[in-house]
Amino acid sequence: MLLAGIASVTWSHKAFAEEQPQPNPNASAPAHSTVETITVTARKREEKLQETPISISAFSAKGLESRNITQIDQIAQSVPNLTIKSSVSTSGNNTSASFFIRGIGQSDFLLNVDPGVGLYVDGVYVPRSIGGLLDLLDPERIEVLRGPQGTLFGRNTIGGAISITSQKPSSTWTGYGQVTTGSYNRLDFSARVSGPIAENLLVAVSAERLKEDGYVKNMLPGGPDEGGRNSWSMRGQLSYTPTDRLSIDLAADYTQQRDETSPNVLIAVNPNALLVSSYNAKVGGTCVTAAASSNPACFSSYYVAGPYRTYSTYLTSNPVSEAFAQSVLGAPFAPQSNADIYGVSGTIGYDFGAAKLKSITAFRSVNAVYPRDTDHSPLQVEQVLNRFIDKEFTQELQLSGKGFDDRLKWLIGAFYDHETGTHRDFLDVDLFVALSGGSVKNDSVAVYTQETYEITSKLSLTAGVRWTDDTKRFTPDQYIVQDLGLGIPAGTPLLPNTQVETTAREWTPYVNLSYKWTPDVMTYASYSKGYKGGGFTQRVFPPLPATPSFAPETANVYEVGFKSAAFGHRLQVNGAAFYTDYKNLQVNTLAGIAPITENAAAATIKGFELEAQATPVDGLHLEASTGYLDAAYKHLDQAAIDAGLALGNKLVDTPKWTYALSASYDMQFKWGTISPRIDWSYRSSVENDALNHILLHQDGYGILNLALTYHSPDKLWTVSAGGQNVLNKAYIESGFWDMPVTGIVEAAYGRPSEWYLKIKRKF
Repeated sequence: MLLAGIASVTWSHKAFAEEQPQPNPNASAPAHSTVETITVTARKREEKLQETPISISAFSAKGLESRNITQIDQIAQSVPNLTIKSSVSTSGNNTSASFFIRGIGQSDFLLNVDPGVGLYVDGVYVPRSIGGLLDLLDPERIEVLRGPQGTLFGRNTIGGAISITSQKPSSTWTGYGQVTTGSYNRLDFSARVSGPIAENLLVAVSAERLKEDGYVKNMLPGGPDEGGRNSWSMRGQLSYTPTDRLSIDLAADYTQQRDETSPNVLIAVNPNALLVSSYNAKVGGTCVTAAASSNPACFSSYYVAGPYRTYSTYLTSNPVSEAFAQSVLGAPFAPQSNADIYGVSGTIGYDFGAAKLKSITAFRSVNAVYPRDTDHSPLQVEQVLNRFIDKEFTQELQLSGKGFDDRLKWLIGAFYDHETGTHRDFLDVDLFVALSGGSVKNDSVAVYTQETYEITSKLSLTAGVRWTDDTKRFTPDQYIVQDLGLGIPAGTPLLPNTQVETTAREWTPYVNLSYKWTPDVMTYASYSKGYKGGGFTQRVFPPLPATPSFAPETANVYEVGFKSAAFGHRLQVNGAAFYTDYKNLQVNTLAGIAPITENAAAATIKGFELEAQATPVDGLHLEASTGYLDAAYKHLDQAAIDAGLALGNKLVDTPKWTYALSASYDMQFKWGTISPRIDWSYRSSVENDALNHILLHQDGYGILNLALTYHSPDKLWTVSAGGQNVLNKAYIESGFWDMPVTGIVEAAYGRPSEWYLKIKRKF
């Protein structure tokens, strides 16, 4: 109905059919008269969004800036059937992100668990949740590709892919400086300079400093708040074109994060759970009676303080734990969320005439330390300290060309990925102290091809296939450090300290048939297969004699869609409908005191997306989108049933409906342009854990953002003021439920209402 309403207004406007508005001679700059044209590279070649027969949402640099999108998770408010969590349950790290497209993704952050949506920056794969919550430093565009991208992008794109393309160095000297202030003592700085430094050699350098206080208030005097940011980032690029055939692009980036801890809060306590009752029994007195809820010496619901309040300390009183953390993890128990992230890449292109060769070589590293005060109190009930180290080298080769009078576009490629990493969780629990985790060594090799043939000037057939060979190795390093009453001696291994290995080989085909009814109207039908790697269970308690593993997921997706533009591209409407046969789902369930991943189910997901943009009069831009998901389990394995999963459970992070509406208008005057903007998004109820516990259920909610922007007549100055989540909706983004054993339920809520003021000067 929302799309139909906009479409009906747009179609009926006489400006579409009869006459175009005349430009205002006193205006500071021409107003927008058509929907913005965006170039995408979803098929590994540049083409217009409206000419690409794939379900894509795309944002240009201008579109991102007008929405005040500065971090990757913010795009989810504008994209149907996309969920991005900026605080992954149980992680404790502020760079951790979880992506879901069309109900498929991954909500865990371990090295042993692969994501379900691929994240790429300038063609380079970003492999892990930790380090995946990217600050957007001068992007040229962002593309959200729905459905499996298993042929061109490969494994772990079973739900889709998100591709970020950075602005390239400019051929003339340009740049900007920007300062932003806002809620929670926010003060950000960013700058960029770009231009030629020698013949055929261009350079660009960008830098950013982010600083703001946490939005989760600590109720203890002098206690650490949560959710605050303190980071800086840099990115440098060199572009060298010695000949018209050869191009060399080099890039390096670095981010240092010294944030406050992630904004998790306590939402419920079970006084009869093993860990809670054990702790309170040791304290004695009123802690073993019903009066515990009002006694701060006892661990109880006294410490449930609301969505934006906590009593966390992130400290331990156990000298053994503190000494072990320093010696083995190299970090103390402290309220910190630290990460050092860097990457380098080189892209070389050569045009042979009949074919083009492209090589992308990259290395990325993440080194992070982050705690969790699981009990969210000043008491020493349960604390966790994580050390996460990941290093990844990737190499991709692409050879592309045309044939048969340019009616055939072909591409062949090869990809190699080598990853090493170590992830250790140090648990300081009332009953014991233990080390969990281990090291990984993963290798993936793939070859692929995809061709598009124009059968006629209107009918095109695309077909491709990819073969992937994955090998994963895991060496557990898990044992009891100290027994505090559980009866398991120190030194007892939780898993055998021997390397385990799993291999998987998978074909992922793709077929697409598209037809252009007119130059501006296209329909298509496609089939694609996606694949997500398996792995090993890292969190184990009590001890097990062998390391559990889980198998890969697969999804077969059938899709039909259309893309259309009308009235001189003042109106653009795109849509797609799909059916997904989802097998071997990797589900997070509870075993003992920690979540584990296991293959538990098969499911079907069907739905659609509709997106519309309209410019009914010059300067007025309207957007509307809606997404629908009907997701249901069709089969459960016995392990899932034993864990409490039922066929009637809803899939995690899969709202049935998502909506988005926006409107902006450029009002032009001699002294500049004023542009008010309103963005509203809505998502229906969603489950934040596989077992659908009511405490983690989130009802439907809407988010309203407002902005007002001024552009000077010469476009050199920009001043923006706005508010995000102005209605101050409190909603659960992620959570963890463990009522039987630890007795703790915790959650992270989305950011509350905030204001900002931004001043930018270009040169």
